[in-house]
Formats: sequence, structure tokens, C-alpha cells
Amino acid sequence: MEMIKDKIIYKGWLTLKERLLNKRRYEILVKKDAVAALAEDKEERILLVKQFRPALLRETWEIPAGVMDKAGLDEKAIVIEELSEEANLEVAENQLDFLISFMPEMGISNSKIHLYYTKINYTGTDKTITDDLDVTAIKWFSHKDLEEEIAQGNLLDIKTLLAYYYIKNK
Repeated sequence: MEMIKDKIIYKGWLTLKERLLNKRRYEILVKKDAVAALAEDKEERILLVKQFRPALLRETWEIPAGVMDKAGLDEKAIVIEELSEEANLEVAENQLDFLISFMPEMGISNSKIHLYYTKINYTGTDKTITDDLDVTAIKWFSHKDLEEEIAQGNLLDIKTLLAYYYIKNK
């Protein structure tokens, strides 16, 4: 194999590298791994958070998630922190079950998302969030309502889709 030569093209929150490999040039997106959690309440409804996505110029519904960018915190600690920050949901470490890790953009990046599941023992409450910078609302969706959103093309987030289908078919 030819020696790999990387050159940083852009460095910000994300980094873009140009990689020379076997006389071909590739663009590689470097980003941190992330965690996400599918939370289900005692009525088997699934928690989604609404947040603005600049690349789409609109708000989307997704499961709570966050980037692994805090030194000293493991995956579960970051999941717990994200559920608290994004959805005001308090979950203990022993309430989190690991589902799966996956690479959503293998053609351009080697970053992973680690999915977890939690079941809460009460009925979740929909609400508008005013003190979170990213999340504007939380909503608990029945499986039927979630499937309608998917069928209508309103829910396209890969981590949300994968987590939902993973637990649905388990």
C-alpha cells in the first residue's frame, strides 16, 4: 500500500482533510464520535426533541444526542447529560442499555454514533423548552404516530430511524 498523505484543508468544529492514497485524492471529514438515546415511557411512547439544523435550514424531530467532547466522561455519562439538558429527563446509568454502534458516513468519515435505550417508569410530558440553546420542544410519539412521520418523509434522521427500527424488531 502506498503511503497515506493527509493535508488539512479546513479546521473548525469539524476538520476537512485531503487524503492522497494510491494516486487518488479523497476528502475526509474528521469529527468526534457521538452518543444518542432512544427513551421510551411506560406507555411505550418514544421521546423526540425538536431542534434547528443549519444545514437544512429547518427544525427536525430526533432522539436526544450529543458529541463526545467532554474529557473524563464516558458514553453513558454523556447520554445522561444529554437527556437531562435536552429533555429534562433524569436517567441513572443502570437504566441505560447499549443497543449498537454505527458509522453513518463511512464513505467520508470514520466517526461513530453509539446508541442507547432507556425505559422510564412514568408517562412522559410534551413541553416547549425555552432555556436550551438547541432544543425548542420535546414530544412523546406513539409508535403509530412515529411510523406515520416516517412514512410521510418527515423523519429522516438516521440515528432516530436506526434506533426505532432496532428496538421495534428486537
